[in-house]
Amino acid sequence: MHFLIGTLIVLAIIYFMIVSPGFRAAALILLAICGVGIFLIIENSEKQTKQRQQQQAEEERRATNSIRSDDLLLSGISLVKDQYGGGWTLQGTITNNSKFDLGRISFRVTIQDCPNQVCKIIGQETTSTISAFDQKSLVPAGQVRLFKTYRMKFENMPPATASRWDYTISTIRAAF
Repeated sequence: MHFLIGTLIVLAIIYFMIVSPGFRAAALILLAICGVGIFLIIENSEKQTKQRQQQQAEEERRATNSIRSDDLLLSGISLVKDQYGGGWTLQGTITNNSKFDLGRISFRVTIQDCPNQVCKIIGQETTSTISAFDQKSLVPAGQVRLFKTYRMKFENMPPATASRWDYTISTIRAAF
């Protein structure tokens, strides 16, 4: 039924465009107005998208540059083997001496085998801290909290005779 009504409307428009010069002029003006309107809508949408991308980039820059590694004190750091034997987690305490809440911190953990004082990297993983979904931040400004990272696997790591491990901070994100 709707298809039939739509077909009749299209046929009526075609008929009036053929027989009526006034209708033809009005239809062309209406078509031009619609074209300009569509162009303006697309242009406005592109402006809004660009503004949104710039705002997100500024928020990202602010989140990653607000807290320096000097503002954080990490203590009691340990690499703990998962109780199920499937991986490792980094655990410890973070003191946040910055003016901003700490949202997340990422680490690069390296395991080396050092027989005869010649060290070779046998495992390297990147991981980040786990925060509860109901928490806005991992460590509020001026406070101390325990932390734990997501599990690391260290795939294809050969057995070590004299292993050592170390970590570095790879990224720090503030929470806003």
